[in-house]
Formats: sequence, C-alpha cells, structure tokens
Amino acid sequence: MQKSKTQLLLEDLLEKAIDATEIRADDDSARSGHTISVEKYQHLHRENRNFSIEDRYARRVYAPYLQNQAVRDQILKLIEAELLEYRNDEMAVRFLLMSGLTSLTLGDAGFDSILSSLLRVALLKGSEYAVHSFYKSIKKEPIPFQQMALIDGLEVAHEVQIYDGVRLIPLPPSTANLPDYLPTPRAPWRMKEDPVLEDANIFRSATIMSIDCCARVALRKPGEKLFEDDDAFLKNTFDAKWEIMSAELGRLGVRDMGSYVMHFRQFYRLLSLVCNHAMGIVSEWGYYDVCEVFVSPDASIPLDPSISKNPDSKTVTEWEIAAAKSLHGQFLRINSDGRKVLQTALSRWEMAKRRRNQRKDQDCWNKVDQMIDLGIAFESLYLGGDHKGELAFTLRTRAAWLLGENAEERARILREFKVIYDCRSKAVHSGRLEDPIKVGKGSKIPLDEFLARAQYRCAASIKKIIERGGFPDWDKLITGNE
Repeated sequence: MQKSKTQLLLEDLLEKAIDATEIRADDDSARSGHTISVEKYQHLHRENRNFSIEDRYARRVYAPYLQNQAVRDQILKLIEAELLEYRNDEMAVRFLLMSGLTSLTLGDAGFDSILSSLLRVALLKGSEYAVHSFYKSIKKEPIPFQQMALIDGLEVAHEVQIYDGVRLIPLPPSTANLPDYLPTPRAPWRMKEDPVLEDANIFRSATIMSIDCCARVALRKPGEKLFEDDDAFLKNTFDAKWEIMSAELGRLGVRDMGSYVMHFRQFYRLLSLVCNHAMGIVSEWGYYDVCEVFVSPDASIPLDPSISKNPDSKTVTEWEIAAAKSLHGQFLRINSDGRKVLQTALSRWEMAKRRRNQRKDQDCWNKVDQMIDLGIAFESLYLGGDHKGELAFTLRTRAAWLLGENAEERARILREFKVIYDCRSKAVHSGRLEDPIKVGKGSKIPLDEFLARAQYRCAASIKKIIERGGFPDWDKLITGNE
C-alpha cells in the first residue's frame, strides 16, 4: 500500500528523533533522573524472554525522551493534526483500548505520551513499523492481544492447547524469571515502586489460561461518551471491537467479551467438575505487544501474591481437559434458561468444594455451609421448573430416575436423597448436622463421607443433564416415556 506524504514525513522525523533520544527514569519513580543506554532499553523489551523483578521494574519506569526540541515540536504538531477530528476544547483526545483494562484521557501531556510511544516502537522495531502502528489504530485495524486468566488450584505439567488459540500454560516455580505475559507480582505491604518481592513461591498451584484475541483502539469524537452510561458508544466499540480469534469457539458462539464472560468462563468450572476439584479465576488481564503505539509498556494490574496459595491443587491430565472440552461444547448448546440453572448449580457445587479448604477451627461450620450449598444446587437442578407434590419427594424421585440405571440403584438413590434433603433442612434451620449420619437401614457413616457422596451425586447430576442436552421432561422420565 502506497504511503501518504504525512506517513513518509513522520518516518523521516522518527529517524531523526532516534539519534537524539535519551532513555531516562520517570520523574515519579525512585530512580528519577537516572538514564540507561538505548541498548539496555532494547534489551529490557526484547521479545520472548523472561524478566527478573528488577528488569520488570526498570521496564516500567524507563522511557525514551526526545532532546531535539525542533523535531519534538514537529512530531507533536503532526500527531495533533492527525487526531484533529477527535479533539475538542475540554480534552485533546480520549481513547479506549478494548482490553477491559485500559482507558486513557489525553490532554496536552497526552500527546507527549503518544510521542513517547512512537519513540519506543521506533527504537524496538524501526520507524516504519512505528508509523504503521500509529495509523493502524486511527484506521481501526485490529491489534492482537491475549486475554489472560490466572486459575487457582490448577496445575499442568506442560503447555496444553484446549481450542485453537486457547492454551493452558504452567507458571514458573519462583519469581527469579517471569515470562513477559505475567503482570509484575507485588507484596501488598510494599511501596508501588519497590521491585523487591520476598515470597518466591507465589505461583504454586496456579495456571495461566491464554486466549488469542484482537482489539481496536476506540477513539472518542466530541459528543461521544466513553463510559458505561452511554449505550450507543459501547455498542459501537465494546462488543464490536473485542474479538476472540478461535474458530472453534466462534462455532460455539463465543466471539467477544460478552460471550466470553457469559459462556467461556464456565470452562474452568466444568474442568473442576471433571477433576472433582475446585478451581477458580483469581485474576484476569489483557496482554499486548509493547510494539504498538497505543499500548502501555506495563499497564497490567500487579498480582497480589496472596491469591495463588491454594495448598490443595490438582494436576490435570490431557484426558481430563478433553473431557471438560467435550462437556463445555455440550453446555454451550443448551438453551439459555437451562444454562442459567446449571450455572447456579455449578457455582454452589464449587463453593461446597472450597469450604473444605477453610480453617480447621471452623470445621463444623464448613460442613453446615457445604450442606447448604449442595442443597441449593440440588434444588436448582431438580425443583427449578413446574412440579407438583411434596418438595422432598419430588427431589429424590427425580434424582433417582435421572441417575439410577436400574430399580436397585434408584432405591438406593431415593434413600440417599431423603437424607440429603433432611440434612439440608437441619443445616438451614438449626445450623447443625449430626455426625455420623444414618442412611436408610444401614450402619451410620461419618459426616465427611456422606458430604463427599452428596458432592459426587451433585456433580453426576450436572454432568448427566449437560450430556443429555438439557433438562428432561420430568413426567416423561419418571413414567418411562422418554
């Protein structure tokens, strides 16, 4: 594509600027006024490398500064002219990078910020690439990025692909060398600019889920609002500008931020179900290539080191991931009303699993809360539609016919669910549970064992409904007419 005169002029100006650029620390940092060489700066931003805490701190506080005032003024004038249609009297330019994290207002200092970004990209990838990146954003061309989620309680032995463009990535055992895509962890008791981190094992029992996406910089014109109170602006930016690149997920209807939040986040819960182990997203962020003009070098929210210390982690196998993927595909094909009910049940099942990790001096309350969570899950699954008759009878009858393969097994499930419902009522009304528990005419069993059995029945119920493609017609199921 032929370049315009303005593009050629900006390239020429950036070439002159490179020769007159100094790399200095931010005035608000602990290293105010300190400088480093261009070579050191390029090394700090080298692609596909790991970073120490010290390197990551340096990458955040050092930025290029153009010392040639004449060239500086020319570039700023050119930037302002190219962004003229987005300017008004109150603010120069306001733009939104659709990662869900970055929203910046540019006043006069904002043009300096864009100039600094242009210099950064020119130093790292050349002036031609910097100009292309600048105009790519103005022309609303997509910028690739990865939507990252830190999942607690999950471990993988090596990188695993779930869908095309969707991966599970193991984390490093310590903070000595951190991959580029990971936000800088920071101890909450330290100053923001302090690069020291004492806890070297904060990533134990956690895994990254990475999803390939693309976004467009949404430039705000005068009269357009930027925030959520303006539906028209969001419809033209938020939903349309944030796109998941996976063709497999696209076929399942997961394409943008909305469908990611509503549907794809359920994947880790379904993986929890398959593994019989609670997992959860504890942090999310967008990871962008720093060689884009409208991207901050280190804008991600720092990780709280206390979030990923679940001592009870699960190393998942590729077979379990494949099983969860199959279940996820079936889940996404269920109608929206059915998904909502299943989401409630999944959430409560997961909460019951997590109760077991609470403090031991609260053990009695853990068990009561587990029973209440499971009771809510069972009622949502088996009493969520129109039903007649006594609730406890309806619940255990439906469960028996959904889960039981023969008369003997259905009779056993009937007995179990009678006790489950009774325990749920006692937990709600008295805050206590008997230990041990008697099921039918058999011997008593420890409460822990009974809760584990109830959790298994809850997981089996959710999986069975998903595998069937949705909730059954209960009357037809019970009368054998399905």
